[in-house]
Amino acid sequence: MEDKNTVYMSEKQKVKEITDKLEAGLKELFESEKYKSYLSTMSKFHNYSFNNTLLIAMQKPEATLVAGYQAWQKNFERHVNKGEKAIRILAPAPYKIKRKRTHFEKVGGRMQAKVNTKNFIRYDEGAERYSMSKHSFMKLAQDARAVYKINRITLVNVKIFEEYLESFRA
Repeated sequence: MEDKNTVYMSEKQKVKEITDKLEAGLKELFESEKYKSYLSTMSKFHNYSFNNTLLIAMQKPEATLVAGYQAWQKNFERHVNKGEKAIRILAPAPYKIKRKRTHFEKVGGRMQAKVNTKNFIRYDEGAERYSMSKHSFMKLAQDARAVYKINRITLVNVKIFEEYLESFRA
């Protein structure tokens, strides 16, 4: 039990360290000539959040592509050179949230509560639920093949989407 807490605290410390660096970088960015460098980096990484673009600019301003170790191998058929340092960014860490809605059903003349969980969500709701941009959520949902179109309404199957996200944790 004590070992798990140590690992948890080290993850918490890593996030704290990177957010502290981010805050320092923000102050430095607007108080120096590095703003031009940031804009150049931002033009290359327009799909990334402001925070992640800033982290990339601070760590390796000349970077042209950022990907995880396995993504370099699988998607780009490239190998990371020995001794290369990783560019650390903040990635979404999705976790399961089950929304419960209560419906009332008439049983024998009385109202009885019935609890349901949502199986389908819209893009806006999913982006909010998983703390990511709408564009990122749409892309992940399509990659997971969890998107359904019903009478001009696009819905995402939560179960399929969450199983897809879990596949990255393994």
